[in-house]
Amino acid sequence: MQIQKNAAAPAAKTTSTLKTQPQIKHSAPQAVPQTLTKSAAIPRSISSLISNLNLPNDKVSANLLPLFRFFSLSMKPEQLNEIRRQVFTALPEIIKQTAAEKPADTAADKTRSILLLAASAAESKGVELSPKGLEHFAEAIDPEWEERQGDKQNKDKRNKNKDKQEEDETINGVVLQKKANESEENNPLLLIMNKLPGKNKQRWITLPFEFSQNGRNFRVSMRVLVDGDNAVFTALDIVEPGKDFRYSFALEFENNKVSKVCMYVDDQTIPSSLRSKQLKDLTKLFDIPAGNVSIKAGLENPAETEFGEKLLCFVDEAV
Repeated sequence: MQIQKNAAAPAAKTTSTLKTQPQIKHSAPQAVPQTLTKSAAIPRSISSLISNLNLPNDKVSANLLPLFRFFSLSMKPEQLNEIRRQVFTALPEIIKQTAAEKPADTAADKTRSILLLAASAAESKGVELSPKGLEHFAEAIDPEWEERQGDKQNKDKRNKNKDKQEEDETINGVVLQKKANESEENNPLLLIMNKLPGKNKQRWITLPFEFSQNGRNFRVSMRVLVDGDNAVFTALDIVEPGKDFRYSFALEFENNKVSKVCMYVDDQTIPSSLRSKQLKDLTKLFDIPAGNVSIKAGLENPAETEFGEKLLCFVDEAV
């Protein structure tokens, strides 16, 4: 893993190599594919901006531009192309093979999206990760990473610890703090990344953990935006490994209290009765007005949870 601290001028960076994961080395630059399957869903305003920046007019660029805006990064072609290069270099071999055989494959799209999110988040902290480091960071962000990559080693490790997950757990502040500490203790890279502030001095903290309820095991990735001692925003992804189940939440805070909640679900055919019950449950759970709770279906890009309404604003403003 390599860390590069941003100096006053963008071109002047000082590099220091951490020894927490010596097996991770920065590989030589590789050729970046400049043509992928173009998405007909790319908004015209985004497409125009991609063209003005001389970027490949594909889904990767369309996903990258909102991320740069979200993390307050300068939209310079050289910076954008560098993030693209990092992502294509870090793509797992199984995904590269899948993408070559099936350019429109959903798993490949989601993997690229998560790597884009990880690389952009690292860039906002003044960090450049090696390909393996970027993979490890992306795995902490995406609770479905193992299943998508067919990661047998980690699956075997989880099976050995299955007995620890059999008892139901009550998730509260104390338990979350314990799980957060365990996540960072077991992942030196995550510990370092969580301590580094972004360019605007706010910090994104990534906390992956697991819990069990009613005999079912769940895997969670929680990302919290912290400004000083105050929580500003939380993105939460919950999956049940081996099952077609994923819920994503975006929570906004005011004075350290949840003020707005949006739940994203993959299933676009939610019965109105179930949708109504879920809205009522969320309103009661967070004790906020019903108008501040919403459910959106058909989440295509996992990173969209990070934007919420900000993504739509960006699409409207881009020209």
